[in-house]
Amino acid sequence: MSKTENKWRDSVLVPFFKKMGIVYFIKEAGTIRGLPDIVAVYRSTPIFLEVKRGKSCLTHPRTRLQEYQMKKLRDAGAKCWFIYPENAREVMKDLFILMLTEKKITEIEFSHALLVIVEAFPSSCPSLNELE
Repeated sequence: MSKTENKWRDSVLVPFFKKMGIVYFIKEAGTIRGLPDIVAVYRSTPIFLEVKRGKSCLTHPRTRLQEYQMKKLRDAGAKCWFIYPENAREVMKDLFILMLTEKKITEIEFSHALLVIVEAFPSSCPSLNELE
């Protein structure tokens, strides 16, 4: 993961996970190839995120191994995303929906997480109507 990806991860994703009470681990560079950058668990739901600098970034594109590993994890029941600034709002919305539909999020957790998104993406935060 590049310094740009680290900075973005630490300023957006880590605060989101902390406020949501999501247990997470960040993979160190040079460890298991193909394993997503962030491994997280919210209650009993495994979550895997591969952080990318941008959707069309040529210096750190998705690899076939990453695609393969994410497919294996999805097939095993995990929730997996490639996340980058352009789709972060959608991924966080998907996480909200996952937690709401599985009745795994409290109103306080929801409020905290929505605040994180508003702080990170003030001009493009999801409305409550979008989350229904």
